[in-house]
Amino acid sequence: WNTATNQEPLSVHPQAGRTANAYYSRDEKALKFFFFKPNNQPAGSPDVFTCRSLDIVAHETGHAILDALKPNWILNNAPAQTGGLHESFGDITSILTILSQLDLVEYIVAQTKSDLHRRNILAALAEEFGNAFGMPEGLRNADNDLKLSQVSNAVHDISKVFTGAVYDILADIFTANRNPRLRDDAITLYETGQYMAGLIIRAIEKAPANN
Repeated sequence: WNTATNQEPLSVHPQAGRTANAYYSRDEKALKFFFFKPNNQPAGSPDVFTCRSLDIVAHETGHAILDALKPNWILNNAPAQTGGLHESFGDITSILTILSQLDLVEYIVAQTKSDLHRRNILAALAEEFGNAFGMPEGLRNADNDLKLSQVSNAVHDISKVFTGAVYDILADIFTANRNPRLRDDAITLYETGQYMAGLIIRAIEKAPANN
């Protein structure tokens, strides 16, 4: 809807209501973040606010960005793999957002000893949300080797395949370029994130407008 004649911005609702959800809506021109009580927590425990999760905020914002780049990818008749790519782009937006913050990059390098296939905060997406439903590895985990033949036709399941591929490419480029005797691994990982962001955006811009 945002055009030369209509520059109405997104509205953002950090406490849109009580339910375990968050979403971007083209029709509402909004990002909505909800809050909920975890099922596995005792009475009186604090609510989980999805607006406090960098992963969730970045994910939903990613949907809005991709909708601006490819508006026909979000139509109701789009195939499941197109929807899966939309969900994956949301998760990848979170990964790239984290990699754009040098203090978090330094933490990841220290946490993994420069091996991105060790358990880390970069690969585990929406940890608090996932933990509320008994998923200690996060709502989804980017460090996976899933194939399309191994997942269902649900868009969030399909998304794991593309996200896993992008994460492997990211890890491989970082490993190939790192030379800790000459430069800090955190700088190499930061620059790898910047390169991957450009690579993904350029690929999406060149992709078909439909399906």
